[in-house]
Formats: sequence, structure tokens, C-alpha cells
Amino acid sequence: MPLYRRRVVKPRVFSEIPITSGRVLHLDATISSSCFDATTGGSQVKLCNRVARWEDQSGNSRNATQSTSSSRPQLLKIGDMNGLFFDGSSSFTGSFPTLSGQTTCIAGIFSFVSSNCRVFTQRDGNSGLQDFNQTGNYIPIIQSSNDNKFDSFANGSFRSATATNSETPLTICAIHTGSSLYTRLNGINSNAYSHTLNGTFTQYSIGGNFGTELLKCLIFEVVVYNSGLSDENLLLIENYFKQKYEIF
Repeated sequence: MPLYRRRVVKPRVFSEIPITSGRVLHLDATISSSCFDATTGGSQVKLCNRVARWEDQSGNSRNATQSTSSSRPQLLKIGDMNGLFFDGSSSFTGSFPTLSGQTTCIAGIFSFVSSNCRVFTQRDGNSGLQDFNQTGNYIPIIQSSNDNKFDSFANGSFRSATATNSETPLTICAIHTGSSLYTRLNGINSNAYSHTLNGTFTQYSIGGNFGTELLKCLIFEVVVYNSGLSDENLLLIENYFKQKYEIF
């Protein structure tokens, strides 16, 4: 008789995201068929190669793309799942519906190197404006912190990023309630910052803006909803992330 038994290793089976109603964008790098080597058409990207198109899983075809080859993130495998590595020169853009007064963005990310990260940023207010104000009607969903933007990880009047470097996955949420903006980092709420969401946004960016605010991190998944989610639904999605990315 053999002295050992053959061990069969099966990949983990990921559950479906629990809340689909109101989902306007869903990018998931763990789905191997979601990353392509061309902004339209093309072939599925092989590991360690750069991604030109990250396909939207919400059914709305709001794919994230990058036409400049050198600015494309790289597809890597971490453990038993794929993620996109943004190396400080990478970013994606895509189309977006007009945002309503209530919006929620949720991102499961693995942050590297020296950049703080944040979601749903806006111009900081030398002129007193409390408004998203991005060139070309873009809203940066995730980008690096920088001094000239309001940080959605608000803490009273002191606006500083709390999602700093981490070698463990983070669940980051930005919630706009219609009159205020607050965030959740691994299920913990920040203080709310009062402002209105004005303007029309028809495009989004991920990983960076249009200057030096490019993030260095690994991003697995991004989900955006067109309404503020209840605490119960936020918890459902956070638990989905925790189980999927083994956040304990």
C-alpha cells in the first residue's frame, strides 16, 4: 500500500455578491475572464501581463479601460485569486451614470508601498466649495492621497487618510447620504463630513487622477451603487469581502 494518499487541492469557490439592486459598476479581478489585452475585443490577459480592459460585471458594460500601454495595471495572482497591481503609474477610466445625491462605493483592496488610499475624493476648498470638481467630469473612485483634495476619511476638521499601508486586504467604503460623506474601513465608520454632491459625472477613474495622485496597490474588486446602502446591506457586503479575501 502507498505510504501516502494523493491530496486533491480544489480552488476556493467564491460566493456571489449579496446585493445587486442599484449596482451601477462592479469590477472583479478574481473573475479570470474579466481582464483583456485590448480596450475593445482582444484576448484574455495572461498572468504578469498588463490589462487594457477590466470588464464590468454589473451588466451595464461600464468597462474600465486604459489606452496607454505603459499606464496599464498588471494582472497578478495572490494566493488562489487574481488581482490588478497599480504600480504608481497605472490607472483606469470608464463611463459612469450621472451620480445621484446618494451613492456608495465599496472596494476590497490590498495596499502596497508608500501611498495612502482613499475613495470618492473632492476638491478641498480653498474657495470654500464643498463640491466634487474633477477635470472632464471624472470622479476618482480610488486614488492616492494628496494635499489639494478633500479626503473622504474625514476626522472632524482634520482631513487625513486612515487607510494607510497595509499588507492585509482592506474593505473600504465611501457612502454619500445626500447631505454628508463618511467612510468605513473594515467596518468602522469615520466621522461624517457635511456637504452636497453637485455636478454631473459621466466618467470615473480608478488608481489615480490626472496628476501625480497615482496609487501603488493591488486592487481586487470595486463596486458602486447608485444609492446609500443601509447598515444591514453594508454589513452583508463587508462579510462577503471578509470571507472572500479572508479578512479577519
